[in-house]
Parts: sequence; C-alpha cells; structure tokens
Amino acid sequence: MFLISRHRLALSSLALAALTACGGGSSDPATPAATEAATATETAALTCIQPAYPSTGYSQVFKGCDAANVATYYAKDECVRDNVSGLIWQGQTAAGTTIRSNDEYKTNLDSTTELQKRYYTTPQFSVPTDEEVNSKGNSIGFKNAINASKLCGSGAWRLPTKDELLGIVKINKTLPSIDTDWFPNTPRNGFYWSASPYEGYAYFAWGVSFNYGNANYDSRVNRSDNKLVRLVR
Repeated sequence: MFLISRHRLALSSLALAALTACGGGSSDPATPAATEAATATETAALTCIQPAYPSTGYSQVFKGCDAANVATYYAKDECVRDNVSGLIWQGQTAAGTTIRSNDEYKTNLDSTTELQKRYYTTPQFSVPTDEEVNSKGNSIGFKNAINASKLCGSGAWRLPTKDELLGIVKINKTLPSIDTDWFPNTPRNGFYWSASPYEGYAYFAWGVSFNYGNANYDSRVNRSDNKLVRLVR
C-alpha cells in the first residue's frame, strides 16, 4: 500500500510540472497578450527603414520615422542629395528668412596667417583676424553656425571644392544654370564661394557662377557680386 501511494504522488508531480511548462501555471511571466504586444512592436519597428536612394538625379534626404512609422524627409530648402556623387547639399531659403537666405552674402577668409585681405588702400594687403574668419558674415563662421545648428541632423558641413560646385551645374535655356526644382531660391546671378584657393594669390578664391554655370575667381573680401555659400557634406 505504501508503494502505491508513493507512485501516485510521483505521477501527480509530473502532471503539475507539465501543466506549468505549457503555460498553464501562474509562474510564467510571458502571457499571450504580452507576447502579441512585443511581436507587434518588433514588426512596427521594421516597417520604417531608410529607403535606398536611386543612382541618378536628386533626392530628398531621409529624416526618420514619424509616430505612425511613416518615413519622413527634409525639405528641399534644408538639404538635397545628389544621387550620382552621394553628396548632400545645403538648401537655401528665400531672402530675409534665415542665415541660409539667398541674400546672405559672405566673404571667404579662411586663414589668419596669409595675406587674404586686399583693399585699394594702404596697406593694400593684410592678414584676417580670428574674429573676421569666424564671423557669420564669412564662409567659415557661417559653416560653424550651420554645424552648430545640426542642419539636417549633421554637424559635418563644409565648403565645397570648385569641382564639386561645378558638379551641380545644369545648362538651362533659362537661368540660373542649376536645377531649381531641387535647389529652390537660387538667384539667377548667384556666385557661390568654394574652398579652392586661386594658386599663387592668397587674396583670390575660386567660386562658381550659376548665371552661366562657369567657375571664376575673385577677391575674398569683395561682396559686391552675390557671393553666397552653399555647404556640402
């Protein structure tokens, strides 16, 4: 009789363990409702990812996902991606709106050791000061301000080279010589500074005119001909 009772007790313990393992016991923290919620969250997180950019033309830059997990993009007057080069270009706003406005003309001083300032006075040449280089009215100071603002989520903006600027030239029947659908607020006679110095003359730097889509050099402190800045990264 004693042996039978022990056998029945062992069978009861096994049945209880099996019931608990199958989720019938209260000790299992993963309830069906919690499992379904976790699965739904994982699925939602996978529904919005950065799309692949095409290999031609331009694209708006991916910004992130909104509350409904829908992909969002920066506006064209914030930044635009050149799909051929992979470069992302700073956008420009209308006159009188932001520090990126199309009437915000800049000097292009980038050294405190070279004779980059040229005037028709005596002395004719001088070295820029730190204050002049870092002024928001100068290309370097403007770049620093844009990086501090984290435009389009980045602090890696820089002045483009002459050849990079020429890469977005488009010869149109109407001016300016740029795709204004993707680069809105570009002035017809806009001249944009580059980071390329004019070899042999510290007071000159290269830029690109989107009037006819050609490169020219000019005095770094001459602000009379629409010297603008369009950064890149």
